[in-house]
Amino acid sequence: MSHRGWVVLATLVAALSSRQAAAVGRDGQGRIELSGGLSFIPDNPLTQDARAKGYDIEKPYAFGPMGIGTFGYWFDQHFELSLEGGYQHDGYRVHGLSDLTLDSELLMATLRWGFIGGYNFWPYIGASFGYSFNNVSAPFTAPWNSWTAVGYGEAAELGLGLDLSDRFGVTIELRYTVALLQTQFPSSLNAGGLTLLLGVYLRIPKAPETNVISGSP
Repeated sequence: MSHRGWVVLATLVAALSSRQAAAVGRDGQGRIELSGGLSFIPDNPLTQDARAKGYDIEKPYAFGPMGIGTFGYWFDQHFELSLEGGYQHDGYRVHGLSDLTLDSELLMATLRWGFIGGYNFWPYIGASFGYSFNNVSAPFTAPWNSWTAVGYGEAAELGLGLDLSDRFGVTIELRYTVALLQTQFPSSLNAGGLTLLLGVYLRIPKAPETNVISGSP
């Protein structure tokens, strides 16, 4: 685990072990988050068919970076609805040729349920549905050497958020995405997989309520 990972883990353990976790109300608050991590995509029909046609794809899986921006609103103490935009890059090494790469731009709506309320830490589960625009670059013979594909996908999230102050916090999230695209190879291509994300967020406080006194000018 990297130094940053140990720091985040130590912070989470300290918060969870505290006997006096601060009471936190989230209803009506906004949240802006930037997160990044590493994705793992398993073997899929496209790479299997390419291997059968003689292409030496070195490993039956791919790793790559992923970044996500989240704009959320807590419409309830336990539920947050957010709009998320992201970018993901993955590549399969092909022996003697250039890599088979997949670049995806994502736009998703996500609902998170924080099942423990009133504290500065909030474990949650979530579900997403959205749209992705994908560009594939492959060392295959034309016309399968480069193309674009669009598709819909969904994701499930399991994570933990921690408010470091009344304005800032951090998250760690495990996300599994399903995004099966039909390509021109012709084979389906799995653009989804398992992703571990670390994030930092800004809390936007609820607007103060104003009381209007009857008869006042």
